[in-house]
Amino acid sequence: MNGQVSWLSIFSKETMGPYVLAESLFNPLQILIDAGYPRHRLHCIMLDREPASSLASWMEKWSDRASEKALIHNYVAAALNAVRVENYARRHGVPVTRYVYEVSKEPVSSVRVLFDRLGLSNSFAEKAVTCWREKGPDQADNARVIWPSEAIVYDVPNLHTSDTAYRYQRRATSSLSQTVLDVLECCGVNDVYRASVAGCVGDLGLTRATSAKLFGDWFAATA
Repeated sequence: MNGQVSWLSIFSKETMGPYVLAESLFNPLQILIDAGYPRHRLHCIMLDREPASSLASWMEKWSDRASEKALIHNYVAAALNAVRVENYARRHGVPVTRYVYEVSKEPVSSVRVLFDRLGLSNSFAEKAVTCWREKGPDQADNARVIWPSEAIVYDVPNLHTSDTAYRYQRRATSSLSQTVLDVLECCGVNDVYRASVAGCVGDLGLTRATSAKLFGDWFAATA
């Protein structure tokens, strides 16, 4: 030992929802802070996605395990709860970065900028974005990826899209009725997403031209 301390960077993803309201209202950051984890070692990355696409994904993946009404209700709660989590982080001095899924239309550049912002520039490798492969248990261990054991209710076939790289996956939203789309607007979910877009543009330092290309009318609404 030479007396130097080397910190290990750990990324933990928490998803709110979908089955019961409590899943959509919990604050994973508060759990860490209440447990005594040092706040100065935390960085909160707020992930978001265009609301209609997100809800359509929920409906496709979970409709055989929860009613449409429950999924819509819990999705709205989860989307609004994200604002609560972000505000909690800021009140407790935890830095926040907004990262919206639509930036994955330009995956390499967006991930590179994200790593720069997190102070992990030296850990960025383009192949980690462009060259995914199916991993068995041994390879997952070598990649330092931990797959936690989950309850059977969360074991959903084809929950995650299989791909060979990190890239944007368009989601069809034609299954959502106009009534449901109106709920997203009336309940403020679309407003939350517009704020996420504006925050992501600022946090990643995206140009107006790039932002317009990635977010289209959503960016125009924030400009």
